[in-house]
Amino acid sequence: MPSLFADKEALNESIAALMKKNTIPGVALALWHNGKRVHLEGYGFTDHQRRMATGENSVFQLGSISKTLTAWGVMKLVEEKILDLEAPVDTYLNKWKLPSSSFDHSKITLQSLLSHTGGMNITGYLGYPEDQVNTDLLRTRTFERENGLKVIYEPQQGFKYSGGGYSLVQHVIEEVTGMKFDHYMKKNVFEPLGMVESTFLITERVEPRISQSFGGYGFVMPKRYYAEHAAAGMYSSISDISRFLSAHMNDSDNSGFLSPESQTKLRTRIFRKVNYGLGYHIVTFPQNKKMLFHHGTNIGFNSSFAVFPEQGAGIALLTNSVNGSHIINRLLREWVLDIVGENINSYPEGIKMKQQSKIINAMQILCYDRKGLHLTR
Repeated sequence: MPSLFADKEALNESIAALMKKNTIPGVALALWHNGKRVHLEGYGFTDHQRRMATGENSVFQLGSISKTLTAWGVMKLVEEKILDLEAPVDTYLNKWKLPSSSFDHSKITLQSLLSHTGGMNITGYLGYPEDQVNTDLLRTRTFERENGLKVIYEPQQGFKYSGGGYSLVQHVIEEVTGMKFDHYMKKNVFEPLGMVESTFLITERVEPRISQSFGGYGFVMPKRYYAEHAAAGMYSSISDISRFLSAHMNDSDNSGFLSPESQTKLRTRIFRKVNYGLGYHIVTFPQNKKMLFHHGTNIGFNSSFAVFPEQGAGIALLTNSVNGSHIINRLLREWVLDIVGENINSYPEGIKMKQQSKIINAMQILCYDRKGLHLTR
């Protein structure tokens, strides 16, 4: 392990300093190197009054990382021939239909919804107070006939980030399985992967360990709940997300959960110029090193994971603060440069500059400002 991540004491000191500087109460970190987990630790606290320490099994809201796990859930149904990625989504809709539009609905497929190329509206979600959340997805604002989910761009013509599209995927899964989305994901994704703390509904098991969320000055924020589970509603711990990272490693116990063909579909860009596959942002660095990642932002929570499957490298960071992106961006940047930047100086000058430019562009994609990403509705 190179650099900062080679020295556990130096890493811990750096994280403590960044948490203090940016008023971040709690952070959890997992690291994988050469296909092996080398670090799993919590820092700070998750409860202001009780000063509960952040641990391996502390539970955080993951925001849009929910989308990546949802894509895995869809791929299991594709492998079982229950769903077809390229079939019109209307094929699977009985209880609810998309409002009519001037666009070609036959191009709205599960593949286009998972890649944000389905032309759908609703970027993201604010969540609901506990007394307003509705467990029936079809009775949420997303599925209102007048102001809810609809097609606003021609499908398969470009990238338009849409949490609403993932809510439609959630409904499709419920339609074809006859199961509530959270139950399907628990039985068919979380349990097989050993993700015992992960859930979309608050259970007696995880409730005592769910972190509070904190504002910019360290004050406790009101709790928010999500009926739009597939887009933003997942709860999980760093130990569980580490298990998910392990499923990307070729020789791990979980690596066979999806077939190589399914993994390839998830990890392939839909359009060459769009840095997104199915549930993943995708960036290819110099030396053809492909990185898969996703960020998640709910009110008071910021989280990220990234993985280089071919190199057996992975990182996950969960935070309980609106300021969490500061520590996430800093550590992600250093971690990625450790992996992809070691041989840059060995290139001839012209090629060196070109490769550095690729790294800079990739870093801009990786470390964009996530504040407000899901706060547009």
